[in-house]
Amino acid sequence: SYEACDIGTVPNQTENGFPPAQELQMGDMYADYYMSFQPGQRLSSCTCPGEPHPGPVHRDGTFIARGAPEIDMFEAQIDDVLEAGAVSQSAQIAPFNGYYRWDNQSYATFYMEQGAQRLNNYGGGVYQQSGSTVSKTNQACYEYPEAGQTPCYSTYGFQYKPGYAEDGGHITWLVDDKLSWKLDIAGFGSDSNTRISPRMVSKEPMYVIMNLGMSTGFTPVIPFDELTFPAYMKVDWIRIYQYEDEINVSCDPPQYPTSNYIDRYIEAYTNPNLTTWSRWADEGGYEQHWPRNSRVQGCDSN
Repeated sequence: SYEACDIGTVPNQTENGFPPAQELQMGDMYADYYMSFQPGQRLSSCTCPGEPHPGPVHRDGTFIARGAPEIDMFEAQIDDVLEAGAVSQSAQIAPFNGYYRWDNQSYATFYMEQGAQRLNNYGGGVYQQSGSTVSKTNQACYEYPEAGQTPCYSTYGFQYKPGYAEDGGHITWLVDDKLSWKLDIAGFGSDSNTRISPRMVSKEPMYVIMNLGMSTGFTPVIPFDELTFPAYMKVDWIRIYQYEDEINVSCDPPQYPTSNYIDRYIEAYTNPNLTTWSRWADEGGYEQHWPRNSRVQGCDSN
């Protein structure tokens, strides 16, 4: 989530040629050093009055910005550095720091023994920035453990406090029911390289996704000839804990109302073939109007 009305909300995170990401090579090396291919923050605080937006509205008439946060409890992989089965535990952040660098020296805390985890080499690309650590797992807790090991369940989790640095915003992860690492959101403060404002641990309502997807993004070469199919990811239980004075089991809390907006654009939330908001249908688009942004088109109705 991002609440500022600044360059961080505009398409490609670029305004009047700034930042010179390609010239300084501060963007994605696999995308000709462009900084961002994101279309901009659709539901930002720069959204013009009268444009489609779920709200709510500040007293001055501007919208409270909305976003689509993601916190990954784990994404499994085989790690060449740790030489073991491991998990990546991360938060996806936008807009992006120059060079996709956040202050992990000061605001990342590691709890596992030396040699059992490492900061993820992947810091981001044109579609996301990531704060991520890779940690070794309990090697017995796989469908096919090594000979002599008894298969087991392993407990993963995370706890997060929404807000900015001054609110104590942070995310703390668990691996095998033990503390893994902690990200303090102060590490994603303002960035002079890109002129963006501090990011936050999202206050948005979120939901849980489980899947058994596969990607060469985590293991460049998947040894299909060495894998056993069908493969299963067995889940014993999922529990969500909340503080008694902060209970919410809805996508429509008073501070972040969402239901009416979802109902208005229900096809976007129920049709898996729609992957973009404004493109043509044959490109996977919803063919919807993109709300005007005061920094891009201006808000003068004339």
